[in-house]
Amino acid sequence: PGGLQIEVRSDSQRAIRADLDTVGLSASSASVSPRLTGDFGFQEVTISSITASDPTPNDDVFSVGDKITINFNVLTNRGFTTTGLVYTLTQVQLDNLFTYSQSIGRTYTGVWTTERQIVITISDVTGAGPPGIGIFRMTVKASGELRNTPAACAPSTATSPVLAGEWGVCS
Repeated sequence: PGGLQIEVRSDSQRAIRADLDTVGLSASSASVSPRLTGDFGFQEVTISSITASDPTPNDDVFSVGDKITINFNVLTNRGFTTTGLVYTLTQVQLDNLFTYSQSIGRTYTGVWTTERQIVITISDVTGAGPPGIGIFRMTVKASGELRNTPAACAPSTATSPVLAGEWGVCS
């Protein structure tokens, strides 16, 4: 006959039967499993930080030429925003990728500096909030198809932490 059989008894003991002729009893286990290590696969794309900067800090206000740098936690597929090796982003592409908690102006463009970073440059601040340091946030739109690379997770819908940095020396 042979084969391993486990029989659970109501008195918290088990009978282990290796075959029909052998019966043994043991107390219930009190051991603790080892610590779980490793990961559960690929990480979804999140926004690690967004930072304001003024490359010509001659003022302390949100103005033309100011930048917003978006850093992601993992390498991305750059979403639907790139074609071939062209990593510049139009305003339409940026607006299809993100929503903004405050207006960032009438015109702006961006560039993928790496697979983990976009820098947006402001061209016209007309109508801007302006984006408040410690207040402004950005959210990735699922329709932008921004994913980890290789794409193994659902499109990101991450919301950034609040904007850090400054719009000039006094902001």
